[in-house]
Amino acid sequence: MKKIFIAVMMMASLVGCDSKSDTSVYWENIEIAAEGNGLEALYNYPFRFGGVDSVTNRINNTIENHIKLESRVMDDYASLTLDSALTRAIEDKGRDTILNRLSYELTSNGSVYRAKGVESVAVETYSYTGGANGMSRRVYLNFEPATGRLLSLDELFSSTDTLRMLVREGFAHNVEEDYVLFEGNTIDSLPLPEAIGFDSVGVRAFYNLYEVAPRSSGTVEIELPYDCLRDILKIDVTPVEQTSSL
Repeated sequence: MKKIFIAVMMMASLVGCDSKSDTSVYWENIEIAAEGNGLEALYNYPFRFGGVDSVTNRINNTIENHIKLESRVMDDYASLTLDSALTRAIEDKGRDTILNRLSYELTSNGSVYRAKGVESVAVETYSYTGGANGMSRRVYLNFEPATGRLLSLDELFSSTDTLRMLVREGFAHNVEEDYVLFEGNTIDSLPLPEAIGFDSVGVRAFYNLYEVAPRSSGTVEIELPYDCLRDILKIDVTPVEQTSSL
């Protein structure tokens, strides 16, 4: 038996200073729930409304494709919407006599920080498809508001070397002395994490499980206030007021 439920929930308001930016653009969190053939999914993630259709569709497709890829069971359905991909995954699982006996759990949650120069979407996913542990992962998708394309670190910061130094300093401050890295790694040699995004306070750098350390060491999050990044920021991080769809 299969059930699909889709709902829209207003996300917590991310309100900043007055802005002359396009007020027709707004974000809400939507929720997609699905259940069937031993698969349970509950996805909550930011969804963009308004603005130029091609830009908004590009952003939403990128977010949904990321969620499908991280699920490890929907990566073959890139051309489908997330709810349609879930339907296919449930049907395909039911046709496999071995997989049909396994329990799958798929979830996500997310938030967005909207600034003049970037719309930074944080998405955390969790997938369990068998084995001893499930896999959780966070990413930041940093979109150019005018085009909907993903911005690279070199487009966000004038010096990734300076950013790397600040992240290493924050890492050393946040972890205990006995924090275990993978063999051969030291804090002074750490690469930048894959997950780097923006919020109302500053830049967040997040090391996911297994990125630089074994699972037992856990994740590490570093918050870098904007005041210490002014010299290397290449974008305007002034917040844009979240407008309501009502």
